[in-house]
Amino acid sequence: METIREDLREKIVESILFLEKEITSRREGMKYRMENYYNCVDDYSYGGLCDKAAEESILESKTKINIYKEFLERGEVVEVFEREILTDLNNKDLKAKVVDGRYGKVWIYTKEENNKVNAIFVGCAKKPVTYEKKGYKVRKVTETVKLTYFLDIDRKLKRRYEIIETKIEDATKENTAYPNHFKSKWVWFAENQISNEGIK
Repeated sequence: METIREDLREKIVESILFLEKEITSRREGMKYRMENYYNCVDDYSYGGLCDKAAEESILESKTKINIYKEFLERGEVVEVFEREILTDLNNKDLKAKVVDGRYGKVWIYTKEENNKVNAIFVGCAKKPVTYEKKGYKVRKVTETVKLTYFLDIDRKLKRRYEIIETKIEDATKENTAYPNHFKSKWVWFAENQISNEGIK
C-alpha cells in the first residue's frame, strides 16, 4: 500500500463531498419533476430524457466516488482490461480499428501499395478460423493498468495511468472476434482514456 500525501488526500475527500452534493441535487430535481407531474403542475413526462440524463450523471458520480475511495484505501487502483487486435498470420499488429460498415461491424486498416495508401476492410467474423482463411488473426491483449492521482503545479487533481503488465494471445473463443467494450467500475474514464487501441 502506497502512502498518500495529506494534501492529496484532502483534495480527494473534497472531490468526494462535492460529488455527493451533486448526487443529492440531481435526486431532488428528479423528485421535484415527479411531484409536478403527479400534481398536474405541468405535462412533463416523468422518467423522460431529463431523468435519464440525471440517472446517468448520478451513476457517473457514484463511480468516481468508488474509485476515489479505493485509491484512498490502497494508494492505487488496479484493473485488468481486455481488448482485441487484428494481425496478419505472423502476428504483426495491423493497427486496425472497428467501424460500422454497410452490412455490420468491420475492421479497417491502411496499407501502402505502389506509393498509395489504401484502406483495407475486413468483416468481423464469428470464428477465428474465418479470419485465418483470409490471412488474418484476432489476438487478445490483456493489460493490467494502474491508476494513481496526483496534484499538478496548480494543485489540480490529475489522473495517471500506467500499464504494469501486458499479455497477448490468440483469440480462441467463438464470437470473440467482435471487439470488447470495457465493462467495469472504470467505465467513467475507460471510454475516454482507454480505447480499442489501448491507453491514449
